[in-house]
Amino acid sequence: MKKLSLLTVLSVVACLLFLNTFILTPDVYANPDNITIIVNGEVMEFGTDANDPYPYIKEGRTLIPFRRIFEKLQMEVTWDNKTRTVHAKNDTTVMELTIGQKTAVVNGVEHTLDVAPEITDDRTFVPLRFVSESVGAEVDWDAATRTVTITYLVEDPPQEIPGGPGGTTKTTYKLGEKASYKDIVFTVDSITKEEDGKVIVKGTTNLNLEGMRVEVYYNAYKSLISVPIYNKNSSDLYEYTASHYNFSNHKPKYIFVNFLQDDGTYKTVVKYEL
Repeated sequence: MKKLSLLTVLSVVACLLFLNTFILTPDVYANPDNITIIVNGEVMEFGTDANDPYPYIKEGRTLIPFRRIFEKLQMEVTWDNKTRTVHAKNDTTVMELTIGQKTAVVNGVEHTLDVAPEITDDRTFVPLRFVSESVGAEVDWDAATRTVTITYLVEDPPQEIPGGPGGTTKTTYKLGEKASYKDIVFTVDSITKEEDGKVIVKGTTNLNLEGMRVEVYYNAYKSLISVPIYNKNSSDLYEYTASHYNFSNHKPKYIFVNFLQDDGTYKTVVKYEL
């Protein structure tokens, strides 16, 4: 009887210890910040089924498992365990991020990070916005739905520029020249690159448009697309600024102006030679 009682007590203790461990052990595949990541219209999967932990927010920045995001951005990625450094590259960008360091190197240039890469639950996490914008992607954050939308489209330049009904027959322009499409009159006036890699395109339109895009085509056969931001000036024109980041040494070759069509696609209307 005593042996039976002792066995019963030990069994109960073991069950309690197991239950306590199960309850206290954090779920590494939980989604505590309830973040959704969308890349080129496709929702990235995380959690147990994807065998990858969810992104999370630290100091106002979203951190994401490094291999998933780099491969999604079409970059080759390696991990140096000795230096605890992530190496990623494609045709135009070479990037290095080191665990615990707020300095990243992109194409040989150092950049300061708001939050350092880190290892959480044996997985390496990197700052999502920085790595995405470093390769020329556009990143948008919707606070209401806690959704990060990344647009990274690598396209060849159009072989033909058809113009459009109501537009000018001329399709190739110099910076500062006026072009038109339907009832829209617009210019591309300048393109500059700042020390931090930010490329800024400026111009004017006679309308405040939601369906206009500015596409900068580089001599590396890569296009980076920007959406203009408008401000009205004293001459009843809207001055626009469109920007993106390009950390490579490749020079811009053309600027294409695209307009949204009724079927939801964008049509290239004119080309500005640089």
